[in-house]
Amino acid sequence: MINFKFLKIQIKNTIWITVIFAIIFALISILSMSFTKYFWDTTFYHNGETSYEGAIDLLHMISFFGPLGEGLAVVFAIALTMKLISTEINRNYISSWLSLPMSRKTIFLTKLFTIFISSFIIVLFNLIIQLLIAVIKPYSDFAGAEVAILIKLNFGLLLSFLFISSMIILFAVFFNKISHVLTVSALVPTFFIVLFLLGDFANTFDVKFLHYLKYLTFFSLFDNNQLIKNANLQFIWKFILLIFLTGTLFYGSFYLFKRKNLDV
Repeated sequence: MINFKFLKIQIKNTIWITVIFAIIFALISILSMSFTKYFWDTTFYHNGETSYEGAIDLLHMISFFGPLGEGLAVVFAIALTMKLISTEINRNYISSWLSLPMSRKTIFLTKLFTIFISSFIIVLFNLIIQLLIAVIKPYSDFAGAEVAILIKLNFGLLLSFLFISSMIILFAVFFNKISHVLTVSALVPTFFIVLFLLGDFANTFDVKFLHYLKYLTFFSLFDNNQLIKNANLQFIWKFILLIFLTGTLFYGSFYLFKRKNLDV
């Protein structure tokens, strides 16, 4: 199924993309979690007003586990897909790989596994940085429950990485021209992000007729509020649906790839 020699080549060709995005995500975590000595939301009373301060709260406020993280995931998926699929199709590299004892299925699955490994490395590195900061700082209210929440948040981020990658791969296999792939890959996620932000703002400012816009996007399947509140049963079905949609898109990409004319 997976050619490990070919996998080694793919990882070597894309390692710089993985390293750059791992550093970007880690820097966001470091900056956010360094602003406060509290890990969990802590209530403060000042002049009769209630405010909250904490590392989780700040990560949530900057939408690290939301539109910001998803936006970076889109850029990462586009960069990786361009390198692994679109460029190789347009330069006839995949045709040359097929001259070796490798089938289209082996090539495609190996490239998918490369994307999974790259995404997993970024999220795992980010989680390790977050846990190290929590231990080194140290946070006065950091406990086992917060570790579990961080793991769930980063797992949800990983699923988002894979879902977005599956969508971009589908575009890369469907369109021949790189310019078309880039355009669609940028416009579709941007449209979803705008819908989500409009729905989120509508919820904040109580604009009821716009409130449901965010449920029209895939971002609603990764609700960081439910994870932070530890609402287990409410987010599990969303993760399952996200995994199902990701698998469906990957299969659709594979179906097109098997039948695609690679002599571009």
